[in-house]
Amino acid sequence: MDIDFQVLNAVNIFILFPITERADNWVSDNIQITDETQYWGQKGIVIEHGYIGSIMEGILNDDLTMEAAA
Repeated sequence: MDIDFQVLNAVNIFILFPITERADNWVSDNIQITDETQYWGQKGIVIEHGYIGSIMEGILNDDLTMEAAA
């Protein structure tokens, strides 16, 4: 099974890494990208800890997969 997302817990923030095309599409449809959006590398999206729970719930509810990043 392919993993769609990796999630890195960086203590005060989380970094969401979309890996598959399905994950890229999910981000486009479900995460509001603005001028204030911060990235980690090319595709890692910095998420404040208060939002990560609902984002992870949405990912799982839409039958995508994720794993903890090392």
